[in-house]
Amino acid sequence: MKIILIFLLFALAILSSAYAEEAVITFTFDDGSETIFRNAFPLFAKYKFPATLYLVTNCIGDGQWCVDWNQIAVMKNYDWEIASHSHTHPHMTELAEEQIEEELDKSIDVLKKHGYEARSYASPYGEFDERVLNLVKKRFQNHRKSWGGVNGFNDSSHLNRYDISAIELRHSMSFEEVKGLIDKAVEERRWLVFLLHGIVKDAPQEYQFSKKILEDVLKYIKNLKIKVVTISDYLENQRKGEEE
Repeated sequence: MKIILIFLLFALAILSSAYAEEAVITFTFDDGSETIFRNAFPLFAKYKFPATLYLVTNCIGDGQWCVDWNQIAVMKNYDWEIASHSHTHPHMTELAEEQIEEELDKSIDVLKKHGYEARSYASPYGEFDERVLNLVKKRFQNHRKSWGGVNGFNDSSHLNRYDISAIELRHSMSFEEVKGLIDKAVEERRWLVFLLHGIVKDAPQEYQFSKKILEDVLKYIKNLKIKVVTISDYLENQRKGEEE
């Protein structure tokens, strides 16, 4: 009986240890285009998947291209993570230290005023240096890059939470190309992080992605029964696994 109990506890630890034995996928959306709510969110709700939304806080509710607070609240109710993408989307490496701090703090304050505590941050344009990253580390629990590194494939056994790699789903990509990335993540048991901006019904332009292909991708992931989580949820699971 004692042996069985030990085996069960060991098995439980494996299942909860940072998704180490399975592929995991995270979808992240940058900026806060209204097309995310209009075209992407209904698909994620349909397949019961969450995502991480990195918001540029000074444009929220501008009545033009950005989501508003009501739409953000709806997505949050479907387990979307609300994260920071700065306040005005500047080139952070070109700013003085005081300006960098203002960008980060203003973003945090705006989100907090509306009930959101941002734990995750993504650098505008994917631009950051040691100065920026040190200030980010004082305010956020993690940092997602935009390009470079290992192109979206993250290894849970060698993961720096302030150096999370993502691959952009570009406007020119086909379903087969995205499927190939997913299949690679499954084969290698990696955490695959996707980066998107706007989602459109018509032919996508730069910084946009096809709604139809996105649905095909979500359906494929659902059929494979791959776990889809937010940035913070993945890292929290990893932390718990390391403590056990």
